[in-house]
Formats: sequence, C-alpha cells, structure tokens
Amino acid sequence: PLLIEKHLDAAGAAIKEVWERRELRTRLLAPVTSDKLPPDKGAELALRPFLLRAYRRPPTEDDVQALLGVFRQTLQRQPNWDEAMKTMFKAALVTPKFLFIEDAPQANAKEPRRLDSFEMASRLSYLLWSSMPDDELLKLAGEDKLQDDTVLEAQVRRMLVDRKSQAFTKDFAGQWLRFSEVFNSVDPDRRHAPDFNGELRQAMYEEIFAFCDQLLRKNGRVLDFLDSDYTFLNERLAKVYE
Repeated sequence: PLLIEKHLDAAGAAIKEVWERRELRTRLLAPVTSDKLPPDKGAELALRPFLLRAYRRPPTEDDVQALLGVFRQTLQRQPNWDEAMKTMFKAALVTPKFLFIEDAPQANAKEPRRLDSFEMASRLSYLLWSSMPDDELLKLAGEDKLQDDTVLEAQVRRMLVDRKSQAFTKDFAGQWLRFSEVFNSVDPDRRHAPDFNGELRQAMYEEIFAFCDQLLRKNGRVLDFLDSDYTFLNERLAKVYE
C-alpha cells in the first residue's frame, strides 16, 4: 500500500507539473485539434499517442477503453474536462504497463523466442539511456525495422553518441565498480588529509566517472581499468597526485 501511495503521489506531481507548464500541456494535448469535439473524443485523441510512449508499444483497445472509462466517470462526478484529463493521465501512470517492462504474452512461454521490435526498443533504451525509447526508436519499432541488424547497429551507435548514454556508465560501471560509494564510504583521517572536503570528494567521483565513460564509449581496453597511463583530473584533484 505504501508503494502504491508513492506511485500515485509521483504520478499526480508529474501531471500537475505538465498542466502548470504551458509548453508541456500544449504538447500533450496537441492531437486535440478542436475544442468543438465531444469530450471523450478529444480525450481519446490525446490518450492514444500518450500511451504509445508510456507503454513503449501501441496500446490495446482494452487499454484505451479502460482509461477512457476513468475519464468518463471523473467527468460525471465533476464536469470539468481538464480535471478529467488529469485523472485519466494519472491513472495511466500507475498501470503495470507503464511501471514495468512487460514481455508480450506468448502461448508457450517456456519456448525461447525472438524479441519483437517494441521489446527490443525498450531493452535498448533502458540499457543505454535508463529511460524510455525516443520517437525514432518507436518509429523504427512500428515499422519492424529493429529486426534488421544493420538498423540495430546504427541505433546503438546513435544512442551511444547521445549524452543520455552517460546513464549507462553511471548504472553499469557504477554498480560494477561501486564508485558512487566515494560519497558515503571515503572519509580519510583529517589528521593525515586536512584538505579533504566535499569539493575533493566530488572531483574524485568525476574522475572515475569520466574514465569509465571514456573507456566504454571508445571501446577501450579492459586492462586499462588496472594499468592505464591516463586519467581525468581537475586542478584541485591534480594536486593530490603531485
């Protein structure tokens, strides 16, 4: 129950921010091209592209109708289109299909199978970016082009060039080498290191992060983790190595 409350609070805060920031609200409601449309028709036009991004695959008709049901019930209780839309989007953000990466249901789950293009898009984006697929990945998945090895390789290279791929360094190398522990376990005796402070601690973290990021991006030698002839320092940290 506590976890559900946290998800509801997070979803509510996200939708509240969207409604408070005009550019985000405009983007979300862009498919609703006229205020003359019936309320549930406008809701459906905005909902379908939203669910494609939120669920990382085209929603089923049951998905859409369930959330439109939330919209209609809210509108009946409180005849305010904006409030009903916010409740509908909030409901979408606490569904299992948004919160979890789910495999497509299979008749024989025990047999190995090839991932479909939308599953591949999700795995790629969460591995390299720790985030949902972008428009290009979803477009290629919809065209079933991620099954092509040439297209797949091109997408991996594109994603690695993007700054969002720093999440891969932070999550993969960070968990492997546990370098985030510099923030909570590195605490030298001040009698021997009187100049150690938060600024130096941050520089130590950035050195390890930049080194790992360079190695992973440039396909460097694994042995460099043990015996490299280079590193990444700022002036404050360089003094420690003198």
